[in-house]
Amino acid sequence: MEAGDSGFIKREILVSGVVAFRRNQQVTIEKVDPNPERPQYKYVVYSRDLEHRFQLTDDDIEPAPAYIAPQRAQKPYVPVSTMGAPTRGKLATALEWAK
Repeated sequence: MEAGDSGFIKREILVSGVVAFRRNQQVTIEKVDPNPERPQYKYVVYSRDLEHRFQLTDDDIEPAPAYIAPQRAQKPYVPVSTMGAPTRGKLATALEWAK
């Protein structure tokens, strides 16, 4: 994941006994800056509950799924040979008979 990407918190994260992030909460990666002492803590995210930034790991955040644009429904292909010959309507037949 890179700065600007969205992700979801995998599990509840406590900081000093207080909930900093809730499970399935959406967060935005502000920057990727590995902690020198613990390099696995590299994603800087903001906790709305504690109003503070924290560094999280790949074990804490899962990437948000990429948006896939809906596809237009396509009309099914029907070969002309299976459609059969065109038929004449009852009115056309009756008018021709009346002549």
